[in-house]
Amino acid sequence: MGRLVLLLSGLLLLQLAAFCDARATSNDDAADLTSLAKHLRDFMHQKELSEDASHGDETHGDHTDNTEDETTDEHDSLKRHHSTRGGPGLTQAQKDLVISLHNSYRRGEGASDMQQLKYNDKLASLAQEWSDRCNWGHRPPETFQASNYGFKTVGENIWAWSDSSKTIPDAPIKDWFDEKNNYDYNGPSCRKEPCGHYTAVVWSSTQEVGCGLTQCGTLNGPGWQNAIYFVCNYGPGGNDYGVKPFKKGTACSACSTGKFYCSDNLCDESCSSAGSGGHCECKASCGNGHATGDCKCQCNAGATGVSCSESCEDKNPMCGANPGWPEMFCTDKNAFGGMLYDQVNQNCPKMCGHCGSKKRSSDEAELLEVIETALDKKFGQ
Repeated sequence: MGRLVLLLSGLLLLQLAAFCDARATSNDDAADLTSLAKHLRDFMHQKELSEDASHGDETHGDHTDNTEDETTDEHDSLKRHHSTRGGPGLTQAQKDLVISLHNSYRRGEGASDMQQLKYNDKLASLAQEWSDRCNWGHRPPETFQASNYGFKTVGENIWAWSDSSKTIPDAPIKDWFDEKNNYDYNGPSCRKEPCGHYTAVVWSSTQEVGCGLTQCGTLNGPGWQNAIYFVCNYGPGGNDYGVKPFKKGTACSACSTGKFYCSDNLCDESCSSAGSGGHCECKASCGNGHATGDCKCQCNAGATGVSCSESCEDKNPMCGANPGWPEMFCTDKNAFGGMLYDQVNQNCPKMCGHCGSKKRSSDEAELLEVIETALDKKFGQ
């Protein structure tokens, strides 16, 4: 089925290219679109060849350090071990409450880029497997690959209590969020430890969460008897060192994914059009640009950023310098193990060609939206 969809999408783009070619003799912008359609055909071919491949580094835990992904024989053994304790896991009502509580706390932060969280059963299985071990502490990051769970990074919060007097998941999520009192947003840093559980809960670009729950006869480490052990994994993980967990501002005005659909003051990636699901609003406010039909911003020349509010200038002296970051780093996702691709594209928008475009005619703008829509349908963007 996937190959059939790919073939049909390819035929659509071939037709679009032919349409562009018909206009190319009289309009330079249409010629640019013809070239774009050609590149899209090539891109889809490469996508077919590589769509089963996955890679990426991983960040784990509620602290700010990044750990490269390695697996040793010792950790292979750890992964093969199966606990006999058999945690109960979460009921559907508890899963729903995990989402409701997280989104309620996130909504109250006054953020412009806060994503609405969804529940992820695969992340929940990862969390459950760890809570079942009844070993207090964070899972070693070398014991799993974030890409296997659909993310470049995965974060983790853990919580335990020595009796059954606490309500799950209300108590742990509230305890994590209450660490806000320890956090200095302007720092950004902890006034005192801990505060990383709080920032994990409200990390704006995190989109999914899954949790595990185990009643441990003995919680190894503190040695608590009949302890409740609660673990949540977040995708993608956050807590990047020196980075604020969210941007303050008007709700949904700076959604990091570039789509400005909004549900109850949270950026909602599940929306496909205004009003879809009965709750979606398009909140695109494109400073130096205009909103497209799918609630994105198309920037004018000289502007960049998801909301076209930034002047398109390179932000780092390494951009195009010798020695420094050559232009090839803008497109080479494997340069230095993939570590530089995102960094270069974020810091060198002018060098990488992210500076908007010339004003297009209404026909040309409509044609570009058709191409973008075709890609969205194929790749779910």
